Amino acid sequence: MATKVKRNKINFKGKMVSIGIDMHKRSWHITALADGEIVLTVSLSRPNHDAFEKVLSQFKGNYVNVNVNGVRHN
Repeated sequence: MATKVKRNKINFKGKMVSIGIDMHKRSWHITALADGEIVLTVSLSRPNHDAFEKVLSQFKGNYVNVNVNGVRHN
């Protein structure tokens, strides 16, 4: 699984985090925002459930909204 990760050093603990996922057959692009600032961007070239769970685990303890291909999921 080739993964590219870009992180900004912003403290998002206890904040609302919005996660946008652009899903395609062979890749997923994930962006997380807190207080309107990008805190994480990830590109998964071989997306799978385990890789996605690993990304989400970084936001345990936060309120999370997820938007997949323009459809909001809470």
